Amino acid sequence: MEIKLRDAQQIKAIGRLAEEVAHEINTPAQYIGDNLRFLKDAFDELQELIQCQEQLLKGFKTNTWTDNQVAEAEKLSKAVEADCLATEIPNAISDALDGIERVTRVVLALRERSLPNFEEL
Repeated sequence: MEIKLRDAQQIKAIGRLAEEVAHEINTPAQYIGDNLRFLKDAFDELQELIQCQEQLLKGFKTNTWTDNQVAEAEKLSKAVEADCLATEIPNAISDALDGIERVTRVVLALRERSLPNFEEL
């Protein structure tokens, strides 16, 4: 009976530890995901603008551009808000890298606690 009680307490302690670790990893993982989704959306917008501008440039080189191409390039350029992205993209990258560093610290701390002689391995 005493062994079963001790085993139950150990399982409960492991459960609490797992819950704490999950919380410590989940928070930075969420903002890593948010920043990566933002970067994907920004990349898609920039790619569309670049393709539009390439078509317009080809049109200028061959003197086959149309007013519609120019208007579409202007419209996309305004919609993309390149000035905003120039500020926000580096911030998103920095935040994602910070999140990865936090997750790495949690994992290393766990490894050090579970393997006391970790550095010797």
